[in-house]
Amino acid sequence: MATFPPHNNHKNRSRTPTFAALDGGEERIRTDESPDAFVRQLTPNEFLSVEHRQIRRQIVEVCFATGVTIDRDVLTIILATKAGRDEAFGLWTPTTVRELLWVDIVEWCLMHEVDVPGDVPETLWAMLGCLAVPDEEIAALREPLTLEAGLDRNGRRKPNKRRHPSRKRVS
Repeated sequence: MATFPPHNNHKNRSRTPTFAALDGGEERIRTDESPDAFVRQLTPNEFLSVEHRQIRRQIVEVCFATGVTIDRDVLTIILATKAGRDEAFGLWTPTTVRELLWVDIVEWCLMHEVDVPGDVPETLWAMLGCLAVPDEEIAALREPLTLEAGLDRNGRRKPNKRRHPSRKRVS
């Protein structure tokens, strides 16, 4: 299965991509970590309309201006998935967030042969903070992320406090 292509973020600096053209003319990336694994190159232009790309750019700018970290590739997946839903693009409810998190994004990634990114909850958290709605509504939209996706009240992953079975004390 394909994985989402690495970009210039701190997690993927050790991976040096090389490009290879396949028989269908489709461009794919091969990383040095796994020379046989090819990854489909996704771009916002391929999956987002002009309007949705403008929204994506505004979200990235707000996050940058406020010092909030956001994964632009995951944001593209979230926005493309939201655009494919049968509801208005600007309509956000806690149910919408929950369905995106657990169903829609997974289906979108499977359809486009992309691994589901691990930081979808954090990116959703940051994106919801950019909505032009009162803080109470943002808190309600973020509730599924704290209750079900393991984020704390600051949008970070909660530490796992359970001990690994190999580290349990023997009495």
